[in-house]
Amino acid sequence: MTTINSSNINITDLDFDEVSTSLKEYLQGQDTLKDYEFEGSNLAILLDVLAYSAHTSAFNANMVASEMF
Repeated sequence: MTTINSSNINITDLDFDEVSTSLKEYLQGQDTLKDYEFEGSNLAILLDVLAYSAHTSAFNANMVASEMF
């Protein structure tokens, strides 16, 4: 079994799938949620909403930064 470093969450990516994977890996590294099934549960829907929000915020920040120049 591989060890997952759960101290950092990378939510600065512009890719929705990478943000979602990073959130799932972080939560699986926690003691409280390590035995949860994230693929077919209601928790997966909440993670998708959070990942979508992070994705949208990163995209908007990127567009604002590019318009400054």
